[in-house]
Amino acid sequence: MKMCKYIPLAFFILLIALLGYKTINTKPDNKQHVQNLYFDAFKLKSAINNQPIIHPNNKYILHVFSSWCTVCKQNHYELIRLSKEKQVKIIGIIWQDNKENIDKMLQKAGNPYYDLINADEETIINLGISSIPETFIVSKDNRVLIKFSGEIKEEELRHAFYKSNN
Repeated sequence: MKMCKYIPLAFFILLIALLGYKTINTKPDNKQHVQNLYFDAFKLKSAINNQPIIHPNNKYILHVFSSWCTVCKQNHYELIRLSKEKQVKIIGIIWQDNKENIDKMLQKAGNPYYDLINADEETIINLGISSIPETFIVSKDNRVLIKFSGEIKEEELRHAFYKSNN
């Protein structure tokens, strides 16, 4: 009978432990659906050959990154895996970095990019970028469908890419 009086206390402790675990292990949602934002990457010139970028004629992923950014380096490996799919074209926007550093990074880690763009201030402002990395899913008519801020996982990005409209 003495044990019965401890059952509510044990239940309460278990409940607090479960709530604490859930609070600590909840990853914030870094995905946003975007409305009324258009981005025309194809009026910009490639950082590779200084020619206009050729539209992939389908929706694509736009990824803003730098070689010095730790989270960007983590995301890079996720993008490498995703870029192996024929339907997925990734355009990289180089932010606050130089081409030599980017070239070294891509030679060492692989290149997931269909093309690269050097970011200018207008591009950064138009996309609403305040920190990196930022990743966008863009429709073939240049409408931004979804925006990811920070760390991305290949599976999450793949799911959003194939499930997003257009």
